[in-house]
Amino acid sequence: MGFRHFSLVCCVLSLGVTQLALADGSGKKLYRWVDDKGQVHYGDTLPATAGISGSEELGKSGQVMKRSESLAERKVRVAEEVEAARIKKEKDEQNRLDQALLGTYTSEKEIDLARDRALEFHQMAINSAHIRMTQVVVNQKEVNANADAFVKRGKEVPAYLKNQIDANQSELDSLNRIIKANQEALIGVREKYDADKARYRELTGR
Repeated sequence: MGFRHFSLVCCVLSLGVTQLALADGSGKKLYRWVDDKGQVHYGDTLPATAGISGSEELGKSGQVMKRSESLAERKVRVAEEVEAARIKKEKDEQNRLDQALLGTYTSEKEIDLARDRALEFHQMAINSAHIRMTQVVVNQKEVNANADAFVKRGKEVPAYLKNQIDANQSELDSLNRIIKANQEALIGVREKYDADKARYRELTGR
């Protein structure tokens, strides 16, 4: 018997077995699944691996009544659902921001005024920090001079002077952080209101 003839006989037998199973009136369900080697199987009980490869429940005439996804298909579907949810969330958030923008301003001039007020707030914080820093630096010089006087006389610097030097340095460090934070905030404010103005133009067609 030749190989082609043998293969044809196997196919016919397989088809016959399937038809007999479908014609079985026992009421049992018939499933079709593919194993890890790519071979198609039929049976009334699914193997444990069917959850990985997926399966189909067949009707009496061989039609697919119900299909279970493979593990790979489930991963793809979940990834697509997650991405769709992310996109929807971004769109909803953008819509919320757009509505808030249109509800807050009636013109670009109002956006500029709001920007200037925000900039003024941070600039005032910077100016106040600089003024206080000048005062602290002057005080620190005086305290350092007093401490040096004790050192020159061969005496130990009193604890209150050491504490004052440390306190002044700590305040200077804090003032520097305040200045830096507000300088960065100024940049952020300009970027925010520039973006708001550009979006306002898009939404209003101006």
